[in-house]
Amino acid sequence: METIGEYEKRKSEEHLRLTQTNGNGISCPSCSNEMYDDSPNTLLLCYPPKKLIRCAQCGYQTSVTA
Repeated sequence: METIGEYEKRKSEEHLRLTQTNGNGISCPSCSNEMYDDSPNTLLLCYPPKKLIRCAQCGYQTSVTA
């Protein structure tokens, strides 16, 4: 059996591994590595709609028009 902390860590790592494999072709302004969609099935409710993107290398995050 695993603790809640261990479970959360494992699930976060799984999510990160799955999303990192799907780079979106956008270069990170901080370190120049390819960024990925942080939550590919989620859009921010604004006009125009935006989505969150993140850099796995340095942790930079921002939103871009979807």
